[in-house]
Amino acid sequence: MEEALYAGEVTVNDFPQLVIDCGFSHHAYALVEQLPAWVITRANERQDLLRFTHFDPAIPFAAYTSGRVFDNQAELRWEKQGNMMQVVYLGTRERAEVLLRYKLQKKDELVALKPADEKKYVLFGERLRPEDLKKIGQAAQTGDFAEVRIPRILRYPVPQDEQRYARLTVREYVDEQNRVVLFRFQNLESWSSSS
Repeated sequence: MEEALYAGEVTVNDFPQLVIDCGFSHHAYALVEQLPAWVITRANERQDLLRFTHFDPAIPFAAYTSGRVFDNQAELRWEKQGNMMQVVYLGTRERAEVLLRYKLQKKDELVALKPADEKKYVLFGERLRPEDLKKIGQAAQTGDFAEVRIPRILRYPVPQDEQRYARLTVREYVDEQNRVVLFRFQNLESWSSSS
């Protein structure tokens, strides 16, 4: 599979349509983060600052400070800077026409790199057990994860199964000295060390 790297700026107003035009399927994931300009005092406000979910074109992507949409074939990531979104696309070439329509530029850095083996990273938190859910109360839902050092419930869009953890698959791209230069998220799955 031939891959390409594109980058550039898109206006905040045009950005949601770019995400839609990229044609990610409902099997893709979205990880979005909002850095508020005010003090967050309520738990439900804090819970929504970082959202990891299945891709849905209805997500208000321009409302988030940064984020990424990804699947096995590609990743589109962004960071808001004023009225512009700094956008990077890394993945299959099939979206090239869409990316060029939004004036993203093809970058040559990928030519000198080679994909490394996939890496799997276990994410923070352990799936809450039924007895944990009772202790926490309404703030937690079946399938949630928690980590003592993180002051919020963690929600990962993984199957509701018996696996205790969630892990992220990442594709890295290395240079001649085997140093990681680029990477993209590829997949998310539930996992246990015994599986």
